[in-house]
Order: sequence, then C-alpha cells, then structure tokens
Amino acid sequence: MLILSSINLNAQTPTNFSGKWEFDKTKSSPGFVESNYDGTVVRQITQNASTLKYFDTYIHPDRPDFKTTTDSYTLNGKEKIEKHSVGTSK
Repeated sequence: MLILSSINLNAQTPTNFSGKWEFDKTKSSPGFVESNYDGTVVRQITQNASTLKYFDTYIHPDRPDFKTTTDSYTLNGKEKIEKHSVGTSK
C-alpha cells in the first residue's frame, strides 16, 4: 500500500506557456496593456526547463510594429538579481 500511494506523489509535468498570446483587453487587467491602445498587443513567450522569457509586440495597421525588451524569469525557485545602470532589480 505504501508503494502504491507514493506513485501519486510524483511531480506533474509543468505547463509550458511557449507561444504567441494575443491580449483580450476586455478580459485583461488594465495595468498590463494600455486600454486606450487601438491596435493589437501580442505577447511571445519562450519557456524551457529553467527559464521563461517574453516580450510584447504592439501592432497597428498605420504604424510600424513596436517590440518591448525581453524579460526573463528563472524557474528554479531562486531569486533573480540583475544590476542595471539605474539600480538593481530582484
């Protein structure tokens, strides 16, 4: 019985969020996308076993596409500390 119950304790495969995700402004928090932006915002996510990286692309038919800088998070449970010219982020 002990052996059978320990089989259920194995970790599940983590969800991989890789792909392109289009913001639905009607269902998203207004802090993430400017609610008055009249174009489309697409988030592209790349995930592997140790990191998750993403950037946003603002698409408007009358203007060139604008891409944000890539942000990344480690998935190892440790705090990520980055030093920048304007300070340190955690």
